[in-house]
Amino acid sequence: MAKKIPLSVLVLFFLLSIFCFSIAKGETDQSEPLYRAGNQCEEQKRNEEAKAIYQQILQQYPDSNVAAGAKLHFSRYNVLSLISSGNDTAAQSEIATIEAAFPNHPDMPWYLYGVANQYEEQKKDDKAKATYQQILQRYSSTPFATGAKLHLSKYDVLSRMAAGNQKILDTDIEKMMADNANHPDMPWFIYFIANQYEELKDCQKAKDYYQKILQKYPDSAVASSAKLHFSRFNVLSQIIAGDESNAEAEISNIESKFQNHPDLPWYLYGVANQYEEKANYEKAKSIYRKIIQNYSKSPVFAGARIHLGKFDIRDIIDSGDIAAADSEANKIVTEFPNHVDLPCFLSEIADHYKSKVAEGDKSEKSVTYLKKAISLYEASARKANANYAPRMYYFAGECYRKLAEYKKSIDCYLKAVRDYPNYPEAWNAQFMVGRAYEEMLSAGLISESEAKPLIASAYQEVLNKYPNCKAAAAAQNWLNRK
Repeated sequence: MAKKIPLSVLVLFFLLSIFCFSIAKGETDQSEPLYRAGNQCEEQKRNEEAKAIYQQILQQYPDSNVAAGAKLHFSRYNVLSLISSGNDTAAQSEIATIEAAFPNHPDMPWYLYGVANQYEEQKKDDKAKATYQQILQRYSSTPFATGAKLHLSKYDVLSRMAAGNQKILDTDIEKMMADNANHPDMPWFIYFIANQYEELKDCQKAKDYYQKILQKYPDSAVASSAKLHFSRFNVLSQIIAGDESNAEAEISNIESKFQNHPDLPWYLYGVANQYEEKANYEKAKSIYRKIIQNYSKSPVFAGARIHLGKFDIRDIIDSGDIAAADSEANKIVTEFPNHVDLPCFLSEIADHYKSKVAEGDKSEKSVTYLKKAISLYEASARKANANYAPRMYYFAGECYRKLAEYKKSIDCYLKAVRDYPNYPEAWNAQFMVGRAYEEMLSAGLISESEAKPLIASAYQEVLNKYPNCKAAAAAQNWLNRK
């Protein structure tokens, strides 16, 4: 294998070639050809070479006409690195020094624009917005002012999307696109809009904006990502419609064309999720395995491991090896303790245990399965957000009730109702409090004189808080009979 030539050697050779060429032309001050070479390296993303050239200018030609430009370019590399590493204090200090030294330099708006972009990329939105505003105020006649306005509009779009009134917003977006159609950042802006609509589950609008990129800016930096997003919408629709043949053809086409694209694992993960939702478990598992084997550094690797682990654990439970199932589940929990999919992972294993218990089955195996389900539901609830946790407490309550552990069952139902007032099924949990007391009475665990007030109170609460719910009639019927 040929030895790789060190970057420092390449830079030295590049600088030497510039020097020799300039000498041949009779030039003695090499600062300007060096500066042009630095700019060229920068345009070609050969950043280390560019930095080395700018540094040479500063060291050898500090009084040249291009020294100020070299200082700006060299400083911007340092500032962007500081922002990326989280050292905002040092970055701000260097920016202030540069602004004080070169307030009227023609590259100053370019310098600040790069800084603002970097802040934006690092999700430091307040600093990004402040820097874009600074460009608009001080350098309004430069091309970078248009870009700054475009980026600031992104933040305006975010707040307006949250507030609603989509019709007016869409009109304003279309106008902005028309007014700035040739701006180099316009494809990025449209891509951002499409992403936002995708997050809001407005799939048609997201598709429309991705398609605009493909039609108007097919050679832009975001075109390949737009193609992946657009294709994924198509594939998911095909899977939902049962058109798996065309879905598979589209997936294969995307994999062959974008095999090294950083978004490909995300694309495949969404496809696997959709197959799983359609109960095509073999195809889902096949894609999860592909992600695990080929994209171990991807953000979706953990999700693929969790989903595939869930399938494996279900199979182990079906084999009757509960100890092995526990061991595999613990591995996932230990490996990914804070993953967003972990509550769902735990609850779906709990669902599998619960599904194996027939109504009224009091066998030792069924008791074991219900206890396993309870443990998993409660673990899921502790890790879940407020939208998911109350469902877990409700299901744990159901399992306790099947075990005739009624007090624990009631505690779970009431936790779902009282701790999560926005739980859509709170009416059902409240109704089940009354039903649990009825079953306690039937089982002789509580006297009639003690039970009836508790049942009445539970059902009256259903009518008071949820008068239009599905259980209201049943609650009223009991109260009429008491």
